Amino acid sequence: MSHYPRHATSDRLSRGICFAIIVAGCLVLTGWAFSINALKALGPALPRMSVSTAVCFLLVGVSILSANAWGGRARILAWLAVLIVFTVALLRFSQHVFKWDAGLERLVWSWFTSSPMPPLGRMAGNTAMAFLLTSLSLLLIQADPQKKYPLTVALLAITIVSQGMAVLISYVAGFSSTIGAPSMAVHTASLFVMIGVALLVEAWRQSGQTWFLSKGLTKAFVATGVVCWRIDRTRLVRRDALAVESRDHRAQVR
Repeated sequence: MSHYPRHATSDRLSRGICFAIIVAGCLVLTGWAFSINALKALGPALPRMSVSTAVCFLLVGVSILSANAWGGRARILAWLAVLIVFTVALLRFSQHVFKWDAGLERLVWSWFTSSPMPPLGRMAGNTAMAFLLTSLSLLLIQADPQKKYPLTVALLAITIVSQGMAVLISYVAGFSSTIGAPSMAVHTASLFVMIGVALLVEAWRQSGQTWFLSKGLTKAFVATGVVCWRIDRTRLVRRDALAVESRDHRAQVR
């Protein structure tokens, strides 16, 4: 990552986004710690951000900030943070795909107290996928300084932004669901949009500021957003149909 004067604006933008992500994660964790529903969800009828999601956002912000800092310890912290995010997201995504429970929250809870664990929320499948893409982007950014992958990072960032925007568009259009598996929360989607912008800034800096928001890149962004929105909408329709069918079947059995 470059630290020349011409990068001052992009540095401030990236750091500002990182601090906002860290603050948001801390606020959500505070909401869970003190049972403040307004910090866990933006509305009574909207999905809550889970504890694991808030922790991952906190670690992503720390990782990007540490990667921009000088010194070996900061780099180690950045790698450690992104590896934790990748591991948690991979476990969560595998749980949604293979229908199993890793018991991650119970394990961490047992380290601090022997009291029964309260419900801490559950990371949605599309949230886990977005964190996987984010961690892959950060791993590429923090790779060998002699090897840069600005185009790959930019494409991953566009996908992350598009995924967040697709969820926000679904909420604006009034298409949301609370049946079955958890859905991505509104503030979760908003933070992913911010993370995608920060990753785009990093990719732009890695490329030596040789590319801008061209027509081709804009078309790719819009197309990816439409595809992500269609996939998310189809997933929700199919999930709700299966939930209704299962409920009707149980009613007939009774």
